[in-house]
Amino acid sequence: MTPDVVTFLYVVKACAGVGALEQGREVHDQFLRQGLESHAFSNSLVYMYAKCGSPQDAKCVFDRLGHRNVVSWGSLVAGSVENGDAHTAFELFEQMKESGTQPNRPIILSMLKACICAGSISQGRVAHNEVIKAGLDLEATVANALMDFYIKLSCLDDALKVFANLILKDVVSWDTIIAGLTDSGYISSALNHYEEMQSKGFEPNKYTYSCILKSFANERLIFKGMLVHDQVVRCGLESNVVVSNTLADMYGKCACIKEACKVFLNMTIRDAVSWSTIIARCVEHNYSVLALHYFEEMHQDPLYSKKAPNKSVYLCGLKACALAGDLVLGRMLHDVTIRVGFEADLTIGTTLVNIYGNHGSIEEAAFLLNSMQDPNEVTWGLMVVACVQHDLFSNAVVFLSKMLERGMVPEKACFIGILNGCSKSEAISYGRLLHSYLIECELDTDNEVKSALLNMYAKCGSSRDSFGILECFSPGNDISLWDAKIAASAWSGDFVAASQFLHTMYTHGMKPDNVVFIGLLSACCNVGAVKEGYQFFSSMRGNFNIEPGMEEYNLMAELLAQAGLTEEAEAFLLSMPCPPDFVGWMSLLTCCKASDIGLARRIFHQVIQLDPIDASGYVLMANICADAHMWEDVIEINNHLHQFIY
Repeated sequence: MTPDVVTFLYVVKACAGVGALEQGREVHDQFLRQGLESHAFSNSLVYMYAKCGSPQDAKCVFDRLGHRNVVSWGSLVAGSVENGDAHTAFELFEQMKESGTQPNRPIILSMLKACICAGSISQGRVAHNEVIKAGLDLEATVANALMDFYIKLSCLDDALKVFANLILKDVVSWDTIIAGLTDSGYISSALNHYEEMQSKGFEPNKYTYSCILKSFANERLIFKGMLVHDQVVRCGLESNVVVSNTLADMYGKCACIKEACKVFLNMTIRDAVSWSTIIARCVEHNYSVLALHYFEEMHQDPLYSKKAPNKSVYLCGLKACALAGDLVLGRMLHDVTIRVGFEADLTIGTTLVNIYGNHGSIEEAAFLLNSMQDPNEVTWGLMVVACVQHDLFSNAVVFLSKMLERGMVPEKACFIGILNGCSKSEAISYGRLLHSYLIECELDTDNEVKSALLNMYAKCGSSRDSFGILECFSPGNDISLWDAKIAASAWSGDFVAASQFLHTMYTHGMKPDNVVFIGLLSACCNVGAVKEGYQFFSSMRGNFNIEPGMEEYNLMAELLAQAGLTEEAEAFLLSMPCPPDFVGWMSLLTCCKASDIGLARRIFHQVIQLDPIDASGYVLMANICADAHMWEDVIEINNHLHQFIY
């Protein structure tokens, strides 16, 4: 059977739809061989060639047309736009107007789409003028496209004018303006439009609900979100995957993880967005175990397992591993990312470096960093900070040097990390070099950097440098900066100044927090200032109505034990309102001598009760017994150690 013109029309439209240029050419040849003629078919050919990326063929067919009408021009313009060639579409639009052909609705819609692709506000305004000339500005379809154009090019006021002038609005009109207001951060206005929409008798659809729920999530308006959730259930849209994803995201962002999980578990169909949303929200609010549970469950979902891997889901899974401290699963996910081809992705690679670095697997983190194609400042900075955290200061210096050699300017977190490393290692010379570099880069004026510099000089014992920074240091109303100023004074041995700063802070209406006293007591431990330590500890409750925490009790006990007052330290720990922890008892055991063997036994018993498989307690007790020449006890302790560890 020989195909007719209608058949050819359908086939060439199908070729345009799937971008089948060669098949389209074959259809064109067959049409010509059959000697058929059709203006409609020629217009379809123009569109097919332009859309499939062959503008020369499209122009050739167009030029051969005996009569070029608005449909012919529309086919050429639309095809160029669909192929992503906005500038050609602009030229054709001008040629069309010069030829005397007035644009119709489809051409205007194509032009607005081209303006969005090219980011051209001026061309969009030209199209808008043509809309007004043609009297199309009162048509909802055209007005909606105009609003979409203005919103996407950040001209919200223009979009609102178009919306206000549109007499016969439809649901899409309301959806478009609500989405634009939400994305632009005008949440209250979006909510007003949502309420007005319903008051005028329009029923919200799945897109309306998705937009408005997104605005509730951004503003943490949980109660309004719950009311809309009820509406969603009543109109039967809870089963829609897009709406359910937005609901889960809204509850998650509002820290209602239980409600987010309920929505997720009630979903009959879950896509990659569903999984990445619930995992990301769990990670955001530190529900790392739950996040990993969902990540593992995701791979057992038969619907998800058939789909191509989604990078955002794996990224959420890796972040959950980092948060949960699960290095084993992190390694497993690393292997999976290699198999699915995500390892080369910068964000994935950076997250993996963070996981390995946080767990002290510095060699693995370094190997991964060196294998990355183009690691950025964040990746290198994480490597530097990881080395500092695990007392590998020299390694941190090497990585920072390599980073600077590559012309990168480290982020603030990296500088703060390396300055903290200088504090721990008492590397004041390197700290001064960093200070000079920070001044050169004009980064020394940042308050957090100032705090880190102050901390570094104070802990390295350079009173002159720390006082130099203190003189030009104005913490204002920032409690963290007052913390740094008070701690630096204490670490420099000036407890009088520290007390004065503490009371000045309080009289300025800022109540000190536990962090301030942890810094003060740490400084007292550093120099053995028992009297000052007692005064600061007592003032927590007495002067500032602050309840000391576990860390403050542990520091006070350590201060007493270091001063040889081990029994007083034991009594102090036992006076706590809650049972002492492993750290507190270990700090006492560290200070026990062979002459305190009875006390050491009592403390050792507390240590192994809390953590029977930690070797450090056994080693300390064995050394105390060895110093007391109690060799049988040494053997017995070593046997216990092997029993629990091996």
